Amino acid sequence: MALRQMLCRSGIARATQRSFSAVAERQSPTVYDRMVQVTVIDANGRRYPVRGLEGQSLVEILLADEGPLDVSNLVCLSPAGGGTTECIALIPQEYTQKIPPPDEDHFRTLERLSEKKIVPNMRLGSKIVLSKELNNMLVSLGPLWPWRTL
Repeated sequence: MALRQMLCRSGIARATQRSFSAVAERQSPTVYDRMVQVTVIDANGRRYPVRGLEGQSLVEILLADEGPLDVSNLVCLSPAGGGTTECIALIPQEYTQKIPPPDEDHFRTLERLSEKKIVPNMRLGSKIVLSKELNNMLVSLGPLWPWRTL
């Protein structure tokens, strides 16, 4: 009690209180602020909300998801090697501009993994890096194009 009174008289308590409030105003974003949700559609047309953090790839959040989505048939080892995992994702046209364009290696890997013709909406899951722009994006991991029929 005596220490607090002495600090209040000297003004140290007020300076300390101001510095703590300044630190509270400059806090870094919380995990919730960095959260991005993607709705994944499997080959049977079932929708699964999957959440991840900004900076994670689609493949990372699929493998980390503990929900009912079974990714064992959707994710495989990359033919490029290195022990990395890969998947083919179909994305709506409005999101193709928000994801970096595919390069030559990207196309080669898509050719090796895809059983069908490569289309402009097809991307590798490791190349889709989550950002706030991709929040609530619809991604098809099967041969379905649900955004064409909605």
